[in-house]
Amino acid sequence: AFDGALSLAIQIFKNEHPKKFLHQLVSGQLDVDRLDYLTRDSFFTGVSEGTVNYHRLIDMMDVVDNDLVIEEKGIYSVEKFLISRRIMYWQVYLHKTVLCAEEMLVQIVKRAKFLCKKGIKLQASNALLYFLENDISSSDFSKKSQAIEHFSILDDIDILAAIKTWIHHEDFILSYLCKSLIYRNLFKIKLQDEVASQDKLKSIRAQVGLTFSILDEDLNFLVVQNQITSYLYNPKHEKIKILMKNGKVQDFAKASDQWTSLAMQKAVTKYYICFPKLSELKS
Repeated sequence: AFDGALSLAIQIFKNEHPKKFLHQLVSGQLDVDRLDYLTRDSFFTGVSEGTVNYHRLIDMMDVVDNDLVIEEKGIYSVEKFLISRRIMYWQVYLHKTVLCAEEMLVQIVKRAKFLCKKGIKLQASNALLYFLENDISSSDFSKKSQAIEHFSILDDIDILAAIKTWIHHEDFILSYLCKSLIYRNLFKIKLQDEVASQDKLKSIRAQVGLTFSILDEDLNFLVVQNQITSYLYNPKHEKIKILMKNGKVQDFAKASDQWTSLAMQKAVTKYYICFPKLSELKS
């Protein structure tokens, strides 16, 4: 479509460019994208703990043997960056209110697609209807020109406009989900360190089913169980490399005296259940 104008960018993005550090600059555990969004999001959300000294980190960047490295004197700035990112994830990106709203949005789209498969007509933009009415896989984007054409013009406006329209749809589940999201009557969410017991899940499903008088298969759209995982520093992914004063390059996890503990490198997983608020169930 662009006569090869994006070939270089695609090559860097796919890590096929001979200068490996270019890919590390745009896609790594310490890349310019993360430095950018952490700074902006910290400012606009008011979570000052997310602020990072990106000027110093960029100044400390160098290239050794085609790898992006950070000079040893910048190691504390890297530690601050990782801690700031962790705080932003748990206080902003993975905040329980955000998780709940996102889960409700997912269920709205799933319900809409469920209804379309049953032959029920929905009002939406042509771009959105294309994906609701057809089963499109990732491979279709390279095989069907229509898939990429519709996807390229699909954005938040299509989704939000459809949700506002579906508020008045005759399907109770779709209408209820859309109303709840638009009017910010968000579901209750229970965030915990362990998976909820089956007895607890059955109890919640039974209350929701009884209150709304809906079929068991419809309960899956109103009672959602899921999990989230976040790393402070993932040693299995592209490593942050530190250029030591003696000229040797070390993995950040070994170079930092704060990151030697395995506890600092392990994944943190939270489990949650989303469902209509108990006050509604009682009423």
